[in-house]
Amino acid sequence: MAYSDAVATFRTTIQLQTRRFAEWAIAPVARTGITPNGLTVFGLLLNIGAGVVLASGEWFPGGVLVLVAGAFDMFDGALARVMNAMTGLDGPRVAEVKRHTRETRVECTVNLDGTGVSSIRSGVPFLDHMLDQIARHAGFDLTLSCDGDLEIDTHHSVEDCALVFGRTFRDALGDRTGIARMFDATVPMDEALAQAVVDCSGRPFASVSTGDAGGVGLPPSLMAHFFESFVAEARITLHLRVIAGRDSHHMAEACFKAFARALAGAVARDPRRSGVVASTKGTLTA
Repeated sequence: MAYSDAVATFRTTIQLQTRRFAEWAIAPVARTGITPNGLTVFGLLLNIGAGVVLASGEWFPGGVLVLVAGAFDMFDGALARVMNAMTGLDGPRVAEVKRHTRETRVECTVNLDGTGVSSIRSGVPFLDHMLDQIARHAGFDLTLSCDGDLEIDTHHSVEDCALVFGRTFRDALGDRTGIARMFDATVPMDEALAQAVVDCSGRPFASVSTGDAGGVGLPPSLMAHFFESFVAEARITLHLRVIAGRDSHHMAEACFKAFARALAGAVARDPRRSGVVASTKGTLTA
């Protein structure tokens, strides 16, 4: 594993564990009626107090106040998540899923607010290349490892990687409050052109028309099945099609890049929808 990949994996793990601890620690507060904005204001007052104390030359008590204020900065976001609210200061949307069966052992972490760094070991090199495209073009931090029954063929590994990736994506996305929800992306790859339309609707539906797009270990039929499997667990709507192309590799790469761009746009936070679900139904998870 490259140094940059190891750093990304470590960073994602730390974010996930910090998020879990903060939510566990703040859960009792959620039942008291204290709001995330209340914690934010209290933390701001502590920061001001720390500045006054430090300015007077009292370094130790001032340092303690700085640390306490920093804790409030972390816990207001955790309280917002616990209360199913949004403060605008919410932390990274991170999730981890492990799935072990007699056919495969798949582990995945996703940070939807990452920088596009990935560490992929699916056992299918062409799929690794395509998943790296998703991470880079969606701006997700993605780690995925799979130990599958490749002595049979690549089907189980490809399918289960898609299922676990989709479930991890869904867990990281949470209640879908404040996101754009829908996005459309059309991407070229030399002579190939692909279009992906995504709706984070909570309703799984896939219309995949990718023709001969594919590569070694990821034939056209299995490539379509990858997207169908991802959609089933992610609970999104996807329309994906190849508009033009001759080279199967180019068509596949255009598909994955278009999919990545559409995902990124759909999960992007919209400041106009802070605390609001983009649905007249009032929910995108039921």
